[in-house]
Amino acid sequence: MKNFLLIIMSLVLSGCLATNSYTVVPDKDMPNYMSEIGVQTNGSYTPNWVQPTNKTEKCEMLYEGYSTGESNFTVTWNGDCSNGKAVGIGEILENHGSIDVSEILYLEKGKGNQFFYKTVIDSNVIRYGRYIREDDKLTRMLVNYASQDANQNMQAYAILDENLKTGVKKGVFIKQYSDGTAKYTGIIGSKLFYGMRETFNDQKDRTYTQWGYYDVTTEEPSFYGVVKNKQGQILHLKYEHGSAKEKVQLPESYTNNLTNIANEGKQSYQLAQSSGQYALSMKEKYDKKYNTNNVVEKENKDKPKSNLISTGTGFFISNDGFLLTNSHVVENSSNVSIIFNGVEVVASVVARDSVNDIALLKIDIKTVGIPLEVSKKTLKGSEISILGYPNIGLQGNEQKATFGYINSNSGMKGDLRYYQMSAPIQAGNSGSPVLNNSGSVIGIATSTLNQSAVIKSTGNLAQNVNYAMKITYALPLLISNNVKYSKSKANKINKTNLIDKISNSVVLVVAQ
Repeated sequence: MKNFLLIIMSLVLSGCLATNSYTVVPDKDMPNYMSEIGVQTNGSYTPNWVQPTNKTEKCEMLYEGYSTGESNFTVTWNGDCSNGKAVGIGEILENHGSIDVSEILYLEKGKGNQFFYKTVIDSNVIRYGRYIREDDKLTRMLVNYASQDANQNMQAYAILDENLKTGVKKGVFIKQYSDGTAKYTGIIGSKLFYGMRETFNDQKDRTYTQWGYYDVTTEEPSFYGVVKNKQGQILHLKYEHGSAKEKVQLPESYTNNLTNIANEGKQSYQLAQSSGQYALSMKEKYDKKYNTNNVVEKENKDKPKSNLISTGTGFFISNDGFLLTNSHVVENSSNVSIIFNGVEVVASVVARDSVNDIALLKIDIKTVGIPLEVSKKTLKGSEISILGYPNIGLQGNEQKATFGYINSNSGMKGDLRYYQMSAPIQAGNSGSPVLNNSGSVIGIATSTLNQSAVIKSTGNLAQNVNYAMKITYALPLLISNNVKYSKSKANKINKTNLIDKISNSVVLVVAQ
């Protein structure tokens, strides 16, 4: 469906001025957008371990980036320390002379590779989101920029995926005016924006849409652009000094690229916005930990309960009884149990994330957690294994193992939270661990493509198209509930040994 919409949009942008009265601009005359937006190299990666001044024990934390930056500042840390490094949820206070900065975040061995909430003290500007590490270096931020009023109401004005090495940002940012707003969706460098710009009046009605280059500071278009006015007319224009010089016919490759960049900006926006919500949840967890006057919302006891029994799969992620499954397996259930070593054990539902279909359960028994892969990217073509309890009424209660490959790093309609995979799954596999060849969990088996919908849409069967939620989206639940999950290990294991090793850590979940 997404590709169909892209095709329609490309046809709309490119097929509007096929007339001899306009100059046809050839491909060779079109500027390269990566050159024009302003891509820079911010220097080599620079790590700097800093000791908080308020800690007498060794408790270092890593400050890192791609420029030399400021080195004359001091920090304090109110969180825990372990093996000489800052760990867990806490607040860093940075003193930069006349400026103090607060950052609430989650540290692992002194490194920030999770969620953060950062503000300049006595300022109304807040940044929150997630740090992304690649090859153990901080390379990107999924960040929400927001302003906060006197009543502590926040309004986000930029939701971006930022490349820390080049300074290039993808996503959405919004400019407010007295009579409306302008919304930019695409990519921005140090010079220009490239993508789609929409304007809205104070009634939130769209009044104007333009695709192309824009100088955000001066509000002026540059080079070539496509304009759709309030009447729905489509024009291809050449700009000079911010003003339209003449109508032209732009090449289809240019209009197609504009469509793709705008779509990439939208996807980055969705990813950063989701990370922002998790960062706010982490901040709430911090507030509850350090501020005893906070009122904790009571659990809603009025939800309707179902008498139906559903089954799924779960897997232990720690040595003290925490396990993960899909949220829909235990939804609206009053009684949840697992079959552990042949015995039914009552399990409590600790937390649920219905948006990402993840549930955290707990039993009061010592267990062996399967390690989680939360730092390295899983590439397309990677071998995977799945262990679970599909269709127990038909196939029996014995665990079933299936094998396959990662086909894509996105799911339906390009949803970046999911993997698409070829390993077969059935009803009852919901919540099964998806493992790489070292026996670490990279995802949670969640769904398979609806064959009826595919047949209705295309007339053909979709063969072996299944989806798994990436394990990193379970981290907010684990962080918020202080789960000491096991970390991944790099040693490759053959499939037989892998399945044998984890079999006691994968259980049948029964919900009523």
